[in-house]
Amino acid sequence: MDRIPPQAGLIAQSNLVPQISHRHTIQLFGYSDPSLRPDYYFLDTDSRASRWPFPPDYDRPYVEAVARVKVDAEYILDDEREGYLLIRREIPDLMQVVNATFDDQITLVSHHVTAQQVMAGGNLELILYWQPRRKPDTDYTLFVHLVGAGGKRWGQSDGNPVGKFPPTSAWEPGRLLRGQSIVPVARELPPASTVSSLGCTIWRR
Repeated sequence: MDRIPPQAGLIAQSNLVPQISHRHTIQLFGYSDPSLRPDYYFLDTDSRASRWPFPPDYDRPYVEAVARVKVDAEYILDDEREGYLLIRREIPDLMQVVNATFDDQITLVSHHVTAQQVMAGGNLELILYWQPRRKPDTDYTLFVHLVGAGGKRWGQSDGNPVGKFPPTSAWEPGRLLRGQSIVPVARELPPASTVSSLGCTIWRR
């Protein structure tokens, strides 16, 4: 993998180690110290491959471990090809700082709307950055609503704040997490409409 600088710290899934065996130091994914913050992760996506030290006959532990890396706000997808993911460490640029704390447990640190305009019948993508103040004692659901003039609701979505996994009860205190919320916009949204607010609500399950 020429994309990985020789001096970069690397954690790799065991099945992929032969492809990078020329490197002096490689930490094994799932076997290395969980507190390590490597420069890169090199992870396998082939369900038929060996995933030691994860169970060979049960995918869920491996899939959940990969999901934890993918929602870590300090990491972005650098390359994705058939069979593997290359994830690189990059400190995020927190554009719209919010610092709104819910239930004295989790804080919405920042958000970013990827589109400049809201299109009728389209989707609005919202990137949210979360940080638990302490280990949450329950699983929360995020409700996002798109509101226009006069309080008319033009779109909404709900779900886990960072996708299917990890649920908020598994969040680590202090770790900055990145979630994506896709809000379907009503086809009835009139042209040139003004969206007055984009709201987020958290509730206990």
